[in-house]
Amino acid sequence: MNHLTNETQSNATNREAKHQRPRGTGSIYQQRGSGNWWLQYYRNGKVYRQSAGTTNRRKAERLLQRKIGETATGNFLEPAAEKTLVKELAADLLTEYEANARHSLVNVRRNWDKHLAPRFENLKARDVRTDALNQYITERQAEAASNASINRELAALKRAFKLGMIAGKVAKMPIFPHLAERNVRQGFLEDAAYTKLAKASASEGLWLRAMLEVGCAFGWRVNELRQLRVAQIDLAARTIRLEPGTTKNSEGRTVIMTELVYQLLAQCISGKKPDERVFTRNEGKVQVSIGDFRKVWAKVCCAAGVGKMLCRSCAREVTKDAKGKAKCGHCSKQWKNKELNFSGLLFHDLRRTAVRNMVRRGIPERVAMTISGHKTRAVFDRYNTVNEADLREAAKKLEVRVEPAIDPAVISQRQPDYSYSSDIVGPLSASIANSGEMN
Repeated sequence: MNHLTNETQSNATNREAKHQRPRGTGSIYQQRGSGNWWLQYYRNGKVYRQSAGTTNRRKAERLLQRKIGETATGNFLEPAAEKTLVKELAADLLTEYEANARHSLVNVRRNWDKHLAPRFENLKARDVRTDALNQYITERQAEAASNASINRELAALKRAFKLGMIAGKVAKMPIFPHLAERNVRQGFLEDAAYTKLAKASASEGLWLRAMLEVGCAFGWRVNELRQLRVAQIDLAARTIRLEPGTTKNSEGRTVIMTELVYQLLAQCISGKKPDERVFTRNEGKVQVSIGDFRKVWAKVCCAAGVGKMLCRSCAREVTKDAKGKAKCGHCSKQWKNKELNFSGLLFHDLRRTAVRNMVRRGIPERVAMTISGHKTRAVFDRYNTVNEADLREAAKKLEVRVEPAIDPAVISQRQPDYSYSSDIVGPLSASIANSGEMN
């Protein structure tokens, strides 16, 4: 009897040894009442249990091996994180932008709400593949979105995935496509049009005339000018100072005012307190800060001949009739001024104009970059472009001939000097021609 008991215990031990998995390889099991297999494995001493989502034992084994491989290679993702939705990544992105007071927060939020969210928000992050991104590009192009706009939208989504990887919510990122941007503006304010635009701007108010001059002189961005305060203007030292954190790249800079900029800004800040805005306009007896002035800018550009208003239907230029109503001469449709599209010089084109003018006037490019606030040479070179006037000037320089130091008639009377190839050609050409050696 004892012999049979010992034999039974030995057989049980052998069966347990036969089915026991090696340490570190995890295990699979079935819970009571569940047909699916479950996984159990360890990482850094912590036990993880999750459903394999299948009743097939072999598939469950393969999933377990994949999970163990991820823990060994550092690609492990928490089971809960595998369910991360794209909208959760977007929420983390917006939080990060708010915490760092990024200037592009408004644009990123708008792009997410209007374009990205309807297509991606309810997808699991792990299900976003490159083919889905390419499909998004196709749909946005069908909506007439520019390549630059699509790139900005995908860049925000890519940033969201990157933050998700840092937080352990995403295992890997899909490959984000990047479109070629061929819509880079080439607008300039030519010298001939500057005077007309200056007069038109002055008719709108001192604020616009001064902003135009500062933009043409230093190439500063419109938001940098709108946020400028009186305390940043030092009339005694004739300097303008942009504080760190108020510029696009968050770096401060200081410039010396030109005489005309000095005179205009002195009038702008006269009687104002240090914390008040430099550029303000009158609304009755109240001075208000400058907000969106694109309509005013379009008006002065049209008056100066550097812009025009286009029909929204046929994109043809619209003129006003005797009653001041905007009517398209091509499709005969009438529009309100606010309904027309503007085409012409943008205020940001003054930035390109300033960069080009500084380089043409011999200012070292490094100094010009410091004044305009360009951080990289690649972007600076995009603004320092060549226009037709530059090409004409180059052609004139190529036409200039260096006058000979000796009269050609005197040269013809000299004895041949065979140390110069020009003297060898004459006497040898005839003999070579007669010998038939010329090709």
